[in-house]
Order: sequence, then structure tokens, then C-alpha cells
Amino acid sequence: MAGEYRCVDVAGRGAVRAGGAAPLDGAYLTLTSAQAAQATVALGARHVVPLHFEGWAHFTQGRGTLGSAFTAAGVRDRLHLLDLGQRMTI
Repeated sequence: MAGEYRCVDVAGRGAVRAGGAAPLDGAYLTLTSAQAAQATVALGARHVVPLHFEGWAHFTQGRGTLGSAFTAAGVRDRLHLLDLGQRMTI
């Protein structure tokens, strides 16, 4: 299905792991950093701007895991890690 949608230019993501009661205890509710990097490759996204990836205790992956995952997938140049309040024109 991803092959049908090759026009993705910008994608956003966050990594949130559920805590507490079953059945979600420990499950990811969003993409992990590695999954986001894989999706970037699969979708051919030219830019990825993570949203809400720092500053909240329930986010278990952030700037470091994103950079590592995107570097390992060979798409680090597509990842834009903005500081809180920072703007970017694409």
C-alpha cells in the first residue's frame, strides 16, 4: 500500500509507551524511532518533523533515539529535530 502513496513530503511522529493496566501495559501507542525511520524509507518522505518528542515523562524515545534510528536507516538528512517553539519552512 505504501507504494501507492509516494507523494509524502512531511511526516510527524511521537513515541509514547503505555503504562499501567493490561492490555496496553508496555505497548507502544505510536511509532518507535526505528519504525518512524522505516516508514520514512517506505513512504519516501523527504522531511520528517517529530512532534512532541521531548518534555513529557510518558515519551520514552526522543532526540537521541530518533537520530540513531534515522542514521542507521540512512535517512538522517530527512529528520528535522526542532527545539520547542522553533519554526521551520519546508
